[in-house]
Amino acid sequence: MSQDVSLPTPARDGRGDRAGYLTALLESAPADVRGRLAEIGEFTLVEENLAMMRGRRLRDPGTPSVAVEHSDHLAPGGPGGPDVPVRLHREAGITEPRPALVSIHGGGYVVGTHLADDDRFDQWSPALRCVGISVGYRLAPETPYPGPLEDCYAVLRWAYRNASELRIDPGRIGIIGGSAGGGLAAGLALLARDRGEVPVAFQALSYPMLDNRPTRSGLAGAPVWGPSANQFGWSSYLSGLTPGQDIPGYAVPARATDLAGMPPAFVAVSISTACWMRTPTMRGG
Repeated sequence: MSQDVSLPTPARDGRGDRAGYLTALLESAPADVRGRLAEIGEFTLVEENLAMMRGRRLRDPGTPSVAVEHSDHLAPGGPGGPDVPVRLHREAGITEPRPALVSIHGGGYVVGTHLADDDRFDQWSPALRCVGISVGYRLAPETPYPGPLEDCYAVLRWAYRNASELRIDPGRIGIIGGSAGGGLAAGLALLARDRGEVPVAFQALSYPMLDNRPTRSGLAGAPVWGPSANQFGWSSYLSGLTPGQDIPGYAVPARATDLAGMPPAFVAVSISTACWMRTPTMRGG
């Protein structure tokens, strides 16, 4: 940041005026951040308005740069599943194998698209010297768990098996995702470890949806994506499980009990969570 910003201090016992704290936090944010939040508005997600919400633009994909080539492909789906749309991002003129980032979009498991990554990889592909692989997984509730996760696995496997043709380094494939994409990325890392077919170099999880159980962060009433939207996303994603069925860690990564052998992970949380949800047991929201 180019200037010092004095942030409000929350009550350490967690019982302070959370609404007032969030309001003060937003008022202290830069003008462009406040403007973008106002443009997005609040999310009210129910089955009746899902189609309309899917039509809303969550993130500006920007104008594609001639410095990075963007191409669309289909990865063979898993057993019984359809082929999975993929958008590949590669710096123009580069032919040597490069590391790859399998990118999984957010949207609470129910909205979002893989077609909004162009601007991101216009910056990342040259700066990080990497190939971007954006996953067009199927959305819940039409396709609940395990469908979306299997789509992500299918793309990871496709990238690894076709590394030579795609000109990527098969030993340096990482997975990255935000929100629901972060939850899918964490579940994908678990699945890849246990299936033993594809080595994952690392996982980068931004404000990931890791736990469907009530958490302090999930109930905080943060702007844009509140508790009701969070619950709708989880209930839609897990709707394929039968009542009383144990929920596997692949579906809800915070429920995983064995993390041995997992790839290195970087986890980022939003400032409104990090500032006053300081607890070693925080599981995301």
